[in-house]
Amino acid sequence: MFSSGQLVKFIMEVAFFIESEEIFKNVAQEIVNNLYGSNVVSVGIETNILKQAKDDLKNIFSSCNFDINKVKEVLLGKGWNEDKLKYFFSLLDSRNNELLYEILLYHNSAFGDTVVNFDWYLKIVLGTSELKMLKYPLLQLVLLTNSTNERKQRVYDVNKNILNKLINILEELDEIKR
Repeated sequence: MFSSGQLVKFIMEVAFFIESEEIFKNVAQEIVNNLYGSNVVSVGIETNILKQAKDDLKNIFSSCNFDINKVKEVLLGKGWNEDKLKYFFSLLDSRNNELLYEILLYHNSAFGDTVVNFDWYLKIVLGTSELKMLKYPLLQLVLLTNSTNERKQRVYDVNKNILNKLINILEELDEIKR
């Protein structure tokens, strides 16, 4: 039976012992560029191995307290091909901010939905099926949220009272911050 460190080494080694330089670069780019993406693209190795390599890199990040320099030290200690490690490190460095942002979203989404993006829409409703009111404004708030399993788009209709409450809450938070 393998210990967890040996298993990580075994799966990650598959990526670093690919002989073709082009396939290795494709695999490394897929691992780094889509570390938390749910779609696994075929790039020259089996998708389950690619997915496991991504999971292993996530575990390494977690065990290194998300410090990219400690991650580099761990990978350097494996004794893998230095040229491939330099290329892999250049990918990590080029996406450092994006990776940390993705890690933060992934970590937070484990505790509930995380707002990734939002948008406001102002609409004028010209009538309803009940014809109770004609020509009234409608404000919609659209939230794009992330959870560990999926992305969701949530649409909320905001009336004047709710908007006033939201503005008051934001103003109170602004005063507390000062």
